[in-house]
Amino acid sequence: MKDKYLAPFYFFTAFYYITYTPFWDYPPATLTAALVKVLPIWSLVLYVKLNNYSNTAEIGNLKIFFVNFFQVSDYSKFILVGLLFSSLGDAFLISRYTLFIPGMIAFAFAHAFYMHAMPPGHIESRFTQICFLCGVDVYLFISSGIQSVFMHTIVVIYTFLIFLVGWKALTNFEKARNVSNLASAIGIVLFIFSDFIIAVDKWKFSVPFSQCIVMTSYYASQYFLALSTGSSLKIYE
Repeated sequence: MKDKYLAPFYFFTAFYYITYTPFWDYPPATLTAALVKVLPIWSLVLYVKLNNYSNTAEIGNLKIFFVNFFQVSDYSKFILVGLLFSSLGDAFLISRYTLFIPGMIAFAFAHAFYMHAMPPGHIESRFTQICFLCGVDVYLFISSGIQSVFMHTIVVIYTFLIFLVGWKALTNFEKARNVSNLASAIGIVLFIFSDFIIAVDKWKFSVPFSQCIVMTSYYASQYFLALSTGSSLKIYE
């Protein structure tokens, strides 16, 4: 694993926590805060690209590097695009009231790309019923706080999508227990947890330190998804 490519992620994550101290409150709805918030995800995009770049001699040639930006493996390509849509969702959710729906839509596209990156799931897996029941339970739990039919519809679609991605990640790890599949499964489970805290805090009751819990689990989820693209992780069965 090329750890040096992860250094920007560690730096920008620490910079976000130091600058906006999400332990106590949400960051201000400003362009600067949105930029600082998305920098850790952009650094993971760069990590995925660099960690899968076949010609290291051309990394210094920025023109060639960016022209060939999406010339990575299919799995890495879809994870990379998913990270880009996630960063867009991050930027929208800096204004968590007025831009909440655009943020959900951006993250829905991210999950669609994550799902497309993964091999087909296995319907006979024990995780099929677990993911289905968890998805239904989560929706029923938060639905009482949702007022509009439109928002109910969006939440149903989003909940179905994220648990479908979780099902694919878990069943793939169940079938092929390699480190790459483990990383993607951990990443998606953390993503579900992060979104669950957002939903509870928005529609049920105030969650203490919610912003800190959400961002910590969210950054960790994207970190593991990015790690799953590393070829050196696919090493054991």
